[in-house]
Amino acid sequence: MKNQRLSVLPWRRLPYAITIFSFLLAVGVLVAFLCIAPNLPETVPVHWSELGGFDKWGTKAELYPLALIPMGFGVIALPCSIAAVRRELNGAAYFINGISLFVTCLMALVLAFMVNAAGV
Repeated sequence: MKNQRLSVLPWRRLPYAITIFSFLLAVGVLVAFLCIAPNLPETVPVHWSELGGFDKWGTKAELYPLALIPMGFGVIALPCSIAAVRRELNGAAYFINGISLFVTCLMALVLAFMVNAAGV
């Protein structure tokens, strides 16, 4: 009798769950920003100084890359993480997803500061 492997063994569910969560979080940041963007004023802060204040202002179109960066990492991390889990390299999958989650949370925080300073 041939030994058959299950496609999702119990110890492989967590890496898949983290992979899907990190991708959906990146999608969520992008969707949230796209919902908020029409309500932004035309001039928004785009840079802050080390002294703690905004020192450069620009159009709201300059904030779109901040929402697209996490999505880019998520699109790259999703197939890489799935491939790593399928090859039973869970540590690599955790590392890839950790980078994606870090970038997503960082960009979400930066966008929150910018949107808050814009007065929305």
